[in-house]
Amino acid sequence: MNKEIRKERIEAEIDRAKEALTAAKNLFEDGLFADSISRAYYAIFHAARAVLLTKEIDTDTHSGAISMFGLHFVKTGLIEERFGRIFNEAKDARELGDYIVTKEFTKEETDKRVKQAIEFLQRVEGYLKAF
Repeated sequence: MNKEIRKERIEAEIDRAKEALTAAKNLFEDGLFADSISRAYYAIFHAARAVLLTKEIDTDTHSGAISMFGLHFVKTGLIEERFGRIFNEAKDARELGDYIVTKEFTKEETDKRVKQAIEFLQRVEGYLKAF
């Protein structure tokens, strides 16, 4: 992938992450906690895909993105370990909310997930500035 295309893809992933984060905030305000958690996860997922593209890593699966993020950014110390945990926990919460229809999230838990997505996106954007 040439540098121009990679840059465009990174920007597109960040734009998608920001859209998902906006949706997560709006859904939270509307009291739609499971959907808010899902969108917060997708904000993290797209931010992670953006940072993976800096190393020309393109994954098609959620588990692949988590694995590659951990291997190439967390284990190497480029990004702090807690962001790997945030990514993993967000995926687990999203799956519970999407697939277990009886799962109910509290306002506090949802607020935490949205704030973690904000923090994750900010950290990735900070990394990308140096790229």
